[in-house]
Amino acid sequence: MSDRSLEDVEVDGVHEREGLPASYRMRADRHYVDQLAAPAAGQPVRMLPIGQVEVDAPRSHADLRPLIESVRVHGIVQPLLVRRRESRFVVVAGRKRLLAAQMLRLQSVPCMVHELNDSEAAALAVADNLSVGQPVRAETGAPDFAAVRRLIATHVATIRSCADIGSVVIRDAGLLNRSAHDLLEAHAWRAAQLLAAADVLSASPTSSVGHASSQTDRALATIVDEVIDGFAPEARLSGIVLRSDIREALSSSGLNQRQLVTGLIGALMATLPLVEHAVRPSLVIKASGTGSAGVLFEVIQADAPVDPRLVKQFFLDDVSLDRPGGYAAMLGALVVKAVAAQHSGEATFEALDYGSRLTMQVTRRS
Repeated sequence: MSDRSLEDVEVDGVHEREGLPASYRMRADRHYVDQLAAPAAGQPVRMLPIGQVEVDAPRSHADLRPLIESVRVHGIVQPLLVRRRESRFVVVAGRKRLLAAQMLRLQSVPCMVHELNDSEAAALAVADNLSVGQPVRAETGAPDFAAVRRLIATHVATIRSCADIGSVVIRDAGLLNRSAHDLLEAHAWRAAQLLAAADVLSASPTSSVGHASSQTDRALATIVDEVIDGFAPEARLSGIVLRSDIREALSSSGLNQRQLVTGLIGALMATLPLVEHAVRPSLVIKASGTGSAGVLFEVIQADAPVDPRLVKQFFLDDVSLDRPGGYAAMLGALVVKAVAAQHSGEATFEALDYGSRLTMQVTRRS
C-alpha cells in the first residue's frame, strides 16, 4: 500500500506514521490489500487523533493482552472503520483495537471514514464481532446429532447475519467486502464439515476403510493443501497462518480419501482454538511415511502453551469439559481418533514447549 494512504506526522522534524513502529512496513497480504488499498475501497486510510474517536457500546471485558502486545510491536495493522458524528468520529468496527491504542497511549489511529446510516452501521458492527469457532454447549452425554444440528444452526445464523451486510457492500463495493465474504465462506464450510464429522462418528470404529472404486489415487500434499484452502477464510479473519510441510512423495493409495480429509479437518477444528489468543500464530500440517504402509499426519502449533489437563482429556467425549473451542473442538478431536481407528492406526495429543502436537497415524490397505 502506498505511504500516501497514511497521513505522516512530523515529530521533531522527522516524519513518522503514528501507531506504527518506525521500521514497520504495512502488511501486504491479499486480505488487507483488498480491504485497505484497492481503488474500490473508496476512502483512503486516515490517521485520526485518538481523542476524536469514540465508541457507543461499553468497553469490552475480553482479555486484550494479546492484542495490546500485537499493537505495541506491530502497530494497528487493520484500520478502524468509523463514521462521522458532528465534529467527532464513532467506531463501527474496531472497538478492541481502539481500546488497545488507548491503553498504549497512542496519539492517533488509522481509520477508514464512511457515511453510514444506523442500520448499515449495526450490520457491520455485528460482522466485526462475529467469530467462526463460537462454542456451543450440549446438555449432557456423548456427541449426538441433535448437538451437531445446534452447532450447525449457529453457523447458519451467522451466514444470515452476513447477508444483512449486502446492502452496504452493494453501495460501497470495498467496504468490508472481503470480511463479509470470508465470514460467509467460513461458516458455510464449518457447517458442511460438521455434517461430515457426524457421518464418520456414526460409523463403527472398526469398520473397514475400503477403497472406493471411484476413488483415484492422489498426492497427499494436494489433499492437505485443499484442507488448508477450506480454512483460508477463517484463517484470514483470525490472523492465523496455515501451511503444510510434506517432503515425501506420498499418495492416497490404500486410504479412504473422504475420511482422511474429514480427519484432517477435525484436527484443525481441535487445534485452532488453542491459538486464538496468540499473536500472529501459525499451524503446520506435516505428513510422513512410517514403515511400509503407514502414514503419520501431524498438526503442530508453537504459539500457545497447553493446559496439562487438556492433554489428558483431549480425546474424551465429555461435553462438560472446559475445552478451548467447546463442542466443535471436542468433535474434531473425536473425528481424528475415529479416522485413525478406521485405518488401523491411533491418534495422540501432546504438549510441546509453548505449543502442542496432534497426530493421526493411519495404515494403508490393499
